[in-house]
Amino acid sequence: MAGEKVVDVKLPSIGESVVEASIKQWFVKQGDVVKADQIVVAVSSEKTDVDLPASVSGRVVELLAAEGDTLQIGAVMARIDTSVAADAAASATPPSPLPSAPATATGAPVGLAANGAAPAATAAAATAAPSYAPEGATAPGAGAGAAPLASPSIRQLAREHDVDLKGVVGTGDHGRITSADVLGTRQAPAAAAPA
Repeated sequence: MAGEKVVDVKLPSIGESVVEASIKQWFVKQGDVVKADQIVVAVSSEKTDVDLPASVSGRVVELLAAEGDTLQIGAVMARIDTSVAADAAASATPPSPLPSAPATATGAPVGLAANGAAPAATAAAATAAPSYAPEGATAPGAGAGAAPLASPSIRQLAREHDVDLKGVVGTGDHGRITSADVLGTRQAPAAAAPA
């Protein structure tokens, strides 16, 4: 393709002393057009689960890791052709506001730069005033009806145990729902049932 510029999407550092992570779920497939900061993959390590955004806009030309694969930090996960970004943006409908940077469970920003490092401007902005919360998460003190604050692994655990997270009170940092909260809720109805 003339004018093709392909960017390697590498697994960034997702935590102190984390050396590898597994692909939990791809939210895109080969051929999809993505925008910068769009969540494209969920990864999991021993310490954290993180949804990672694309660092560039373009067309996904190759997914180099399958769901379940374990990769070293810095390994190439996918390739994005940025030459199609301008064409796709011109024909796309106006998007809803996109997040500027995701946050890990500890609040540390995570970018998905082509070199595997967090972009400095994005990291500084996210640290100063986080503008993004993982899908379904709410800020502390969010109003009634807001989605519960839970990591992807906690959401999966809740699905596996048929627990509605809207009825769970989080005991973690800033009201975050923990696995103990989910499992405790699952056991509470049986214990509360009349004899």
